[in-house]
Amino acid sequence: MRVVLRIVAILGCLLGVVFLAVGVFLGVSSISFRSSAVHATGTVVEVRESLSCSDRPSRRGTGGGNSGCQRVYTPVVRFTTATGRQITFTPDYANSSRPTVGASIGVLYHPDDPRHARVDSFSDLWLLPIIFTGIGLLFGALGAVFASRLVVGARRRAWLKESGMRIPARIQDVRRIQNVRINGRNPWRIFAGWQDPTTGRQYTFRSDLLTQNPAEALQGTGTIDVLIDPADPGRRYWMDLGSRAIDG
Repeated sequence: MRVVLRIVAILGCLLGVVFLAVGVFLGVSSISFRSSAVHATGTVVEVRESLSCSDRPSRRGTGGGNSGCQRVYTPVVRFTTATGRQITFTPDYANSSRPTVGASIGVLYHPDDPRHARVDSFSDLWLLPIIFTGIGLLFGALGAVFASRLVVGARRRAWLKESGMRIPARIQDVRRIQNVRINGRNPWRIFAGWQDPTTGRQYTFRSDLLTQNPAEALQGTGTIDVLIDPADPGRRYWMDLGSRAIDG
């Protein structure tokens, strides 16, 4: 299980860094472009229509080959540069609302390269940087959460191995966990119980998730070693599977 957590943490952090880097790059590019661009007023001279499809069925209508598709529209914009040169370009985005031919639209262009003009709008300048940055932050946060769990768990295990009290807990159950899948299979978990002789309180301990069925390794024994923190055995414990040669 720790291997799975480690893989998820590494992938989450790597994907977070990649998406965040792309988002920052796109944002800096937009800022740089806007700071050196010249503003002009363009005119919508044509509207291009296309279908944008997804796997999810549309709420409109029932059944039909294109039930998951919607019509989107991209304006073709023409503007005149400060030197009198006419430029026609097509933005890299499409909207569900149809633009009006003849409508005025703000344009930003670089005097040295007016053919790579952009519409002066939030979606054209900032939508992609925000999307990539948001996805990067999400993946990075997930990776950090899993990484922190690994670090906290490793420190707890190290402390318990060095300073924990070893007790024999009575094996209660070996259960397959149906709501979790690792590599396409449901893992196993060992449950064991112990009664504190000082307080009389009953505790139930559970092992890490196991990719192999531990039942055979547990045959002929009724107990398994658990390392506990006597001050808080209910939360600070670790089941020593190595004592039974069980592969997690």
